Amino acid sequence: MDSSSTSLVDASSIHSPSTSSIDASLIDSSSASSVDASPIDSVDTSDDGPTLENVLYAGSNRNRCVICRRIRDSSTNMITMPKSSRLDLLIVHRTYAPQNVRCCEQHIVGHDRLNPMYIVEMNDRKKLKTTLPPQELLLILEDLLTLIQEAIKSPRLDSRDPALSNDDYLIWTGWNIAQFDIMLDMLSPFLRSSCSREPRNAIAIFWIKAKTDLSFNQIGSLFNYTGDSETRRKRVADTFDSVRILLVRNFVPLNLGVYHLTRDQALIHNTAFSKEFWDNKVTIIWDGTYIYIEKSSDHYLNRSTYSGQKCRHLVKFMSLVHPDGYVLDTIGPFQGTANDATIAQQIIETRNELIQWWDYGDIMICDRGFRDVIKTLGGLGYEVKSPAYLNKSQINTTQQKLMNLV
Repeated sequence: MDSSSTSLVDASSIHSPSTSSIDASLIDSSSASSVDASPIDSVDTSDDGPTLENVLYAGSNRNRCVICRRIRDSSTNMITMPKSSRLDLLIVHRTYAPQNVRCCEQHIVGHDRLNPMYIVEMNDRKKLKTTLPPQELLLILEDLLTLIQEAIKSPRLDSRDPALSNDDYLIWTGWNIAQFDIMLDMLSPFLRSSCSREPRNAIAIFWIKAKTDLSFNQIGSLFNYTGDSETRRKRVADTFDSVRILLVRNFVPLNLGVYHLTRDQALIHNTAFSKEFWDNKVTIIWDGTYIYIEKSSDHYLNRSTYSGQKCRHLVKFMSLVHPDGYVLDTIGPFQGTANDATIAQQIIETRNELIQWWDYGDIMICDRGFRDVIKTLGGLGYEVKSPAYLNKSQINTTQQKLMNLV
């Protein structure tokens, strides 16, 4: 095509500083004077090439971010906009950004997607009648077709999708985005990525299973795992188990157990009530809890997990909690037939790190279910606070008031 008869130029010269006009824009003459100062130059309006109506042109100034429109003196905090984010800009905001345009680093999130947390500056942009070179239009169509093909193969639920909100994360995983990202940063160096397992989705699979109790087959379908039903189940189960091992090894010790908290830090978790009535001592509340489980085909396990009180199969845990609700440690599982006193006695006999961390005079708050272990705790030098028990006669006023504190 003769360059003298058309405004379409070779794609390699689109971003050349010496180009006096931008081949990808045709400004409506009625609004040309109101267009902002971004580098959108006028072009020959005699071009009969293909056009896109009502599409904004992002500009091609390499010193100006195409998202926030700020001019940067240095390119250290700017990057060339990836294809995926340029397609996001075109599809979501109807704004065309040519190849090799630049934007601030914070506008791009993982996997080269446009960060939805940042607002695309649209105030100074004008409606343009955008003219594209044929080769540029073909590239856009090819990119869009590639995007559609990737969408078909991508998971139906993808934690990498920047469009997922905090509510979406809370619904599926029980964590917000910030909390989820903290876990990802801690585990991703240890979680091997493969063609069938992406670290972010692997962690999402673990928490979706833990929160919703969907079957591995259902989760595999949700994340679009390939293969037959049994293959899908095994792959999701392997992913779940890998994340579980990493959490126990690298995450749990930093958030549970006596070694993740100093005694001075434990005092911060005392409430005004505990400080007033029990001095400012380390205070531990013993609280037994449980999780229901399915009936097992193993006879011994069936008998040892059946709770006569709840009339269901369950496993028990013992939580050691500070007065403000901060969990120092959760120990278990224990048999469903064991009571709180039996579990506490077993913890005292086997968990030496707890005995070493606790000190003489620490406050231990227990309910009546721990009555068989109160003497043991008192013998170790701890001050036990528990509701009083009725003897043959009625308790006096002082005992009643002390019981009310617990």
